[in-house]
Amino acid sequence: MAETLLVKSVWMDGKKRDIYVEDGAISKIGGTPSKAGIVIDAKGRKAAFPGLINSHTHAAMTLLRGYADDLELSDWLTNHIWPKEAKITPDDVYWGTRLACLEMIHCGTTCFNDMYFHPAEAARASDDAGMRATVSALLLDKGDKEKAETQKKNADKTLSQRPQKKSLIKKAIAIHSVYATNPENIKWATEYGLKHKCQVHTHLSETRWENEDCVRQHGKRPVEYLDQLGALTPNLTAAHCTWLTKSECSTLADRGVSVVHCPVSNMKLATGGVMPYPELKQAGANVALGTDGAASNNSLNMLESMKFAALIQKAHRWDQTVLPAKEAIAMATKGGAQALKIPSGEIAEGKPADFFLLDLTRPETTPHHKIESDLVYSSNPSCVTETIIAGKILMKDGKIDREDEIIEKALKQAEDYIRR
Repeated sequence: MAETLLVKSVWMDGKKRDIYVEDGAISKIGGTPSKAGIVIDAKGRKAAFPGLINSHTHAAMTLLRGYADDLELSDWLTNHIWPKEAKITPDDVYWGTRLACLEMIHCGTTCFNDMYFHPAEAARASDDAGMRATVSALLLDKGDKEKAETQKKNADKTLSQRPQKKSLIKKAIAIHSVYATNPENIKWATEYGLKHKCQVHTHLSETRWENEDCVRQHGKRPVEYLDQLGALTPNLTAAHCTWLTKSECSTLADRGVSVVHCPVSNMKLATGGVMPYPELKQAGANVALGTDGAASNNSLNMLESMKFAALIQKAHRWDQTVLPAKEAIAMATKGGAQALKIPSGEIAEGKPADFFLLDLTRPETTPHHKIESDLVYSSNPSCVTETIIAGKILMKDGKIDREDEIIEKALKQAEDYIRR
């Protein structure tokens, strides 16, 4: 028998509507059946929004939240994060990812694009949490040829494994960066992605140092260098892109690359640049939104990231009209769906039932002149009451099953990890 869910009397596009869900998909909007296996009656006090898509994160880095703050990026990576990550275990990744899923579900995130170690454990944790995710096998060799070859073999093995039945996980491959992944593996990952139709995930032009180092090492800036290697394809999702020229924006758009804006971590790590949203938009590039990892953000709150994205673009351009609320929401929903090649990103008949409900009776969301503005500029995770993924209610009335148990286990895992 089909699993059915009826969400009654929620605000969408300025009207109160009903959403009928059957077998994980949105079957009908408006004029829906009066009965269903599960009924949520919003009574006109909640708004429905498409599930947010966190298009760039390192989920298990929740265990390093607050571990190394207020440091310059190269110092943060080289002297603190990478040495600690050399000791990371599969259990660390599992519980760090479970903790990340809790945090993301609380803020209405229904899918995330993960780049980290032990991808099988990240995928298992995401499946156990009920989240949709794209999980990458990571290529990060830092010039070590033996490690590069081992990582390539491990990635091939991981990507060749069949997913669990009814899994919401997509497998992908990650090129860490132009400075930490050798050119042979960059080309291999690109060719693998094209051959097997899987996504490729990378960091790109995050800092001025990265650009200058790429010129020193290869005689080209990162975008031109990756283009020379054939790595700029529609399969590629490129995070940060804070140090782009106008011509590089056009190159990324022409190649079909999706760019991921990560404003909070870029500000916290003082990358110095701001992703050139107006130029990317003008060039026709797809732009998505991400939080980055909890070690550099330190939050996985996509509501916060939408607000910061809109604010930093306005402040940087001295223009209040840049990236209005509706575009910030589109970046966090449709933009992410396009980047990850998934059918989510909007509440529409036939689409996956990935959405969340926002409480309109909260002080932060009152009054309701523009609900989109309330979502972007004044809401927070406590305003999200329900998060629904593939038709399953993962959070009801702000409560998630086993939340206290997962937090306790993640805390113990983090303490053990830091002691190593």
